[in-house]
Amino acid sequence: MYPVKLDIEDKSLSEQIMDLKEQINIIPNHGLGYGMLKYDHGSIAKSNRELADIRFNYLGQFDVEVNNSLFSYSDTFEDANISPDNQMTTKIEINCMMLSGVLNFEIKYNRLAHKKRTMLSIRKDYFTNLRSISQHLVDEKNMYFTPSDFDTVELEQSDLEKLFE
Repeated sequence: MYPVKLDIEDKSLSEQIMDLKEQINIIPNHGLGYGMLKYDHGSIAKSNRELADIRFNYLGQFDVEVNNSLFSYSDTFEDANISPDNQMTTKIEINCMMLSGVLNFEIKYNRLAHKKRTMLSIRKDYFTNLRSISQHLVDEKNMYFTPSDFDTVELEQSDLEKLFE
């Protein structure tokens, strides 16, 4: 895990998606090495005592891995399986995974940082926006490329736009 601050400008949804994709894809080594820096340099860990706002964790795609003769997926969550000493380090934590072709979400929140009604509103807005983005991607007729799609050559977004006009 590594921290990322994503900037969203007032642009079309397609442009925002491309901008976010590029911001994520230009992170050196996909964040590998951050943990070494964090724990090797005590100053980073000390300056980072405040709770992070959001942790988003995509766990991956699970199909055969969780439904076979040895294992099966259970969506039953037992609080007793988590130590009371394990404190939340974020205000909101979103975990998601693809399970048998369905996107599943778990949203946790720190009760010291947010009230239940606030989280219900955030959850509603989150899923409304997710549906809107999903529908936009389904309806989008054009295919867009960004520089990270062509990592073996040095291209700017303006070069790609000219190339695919």
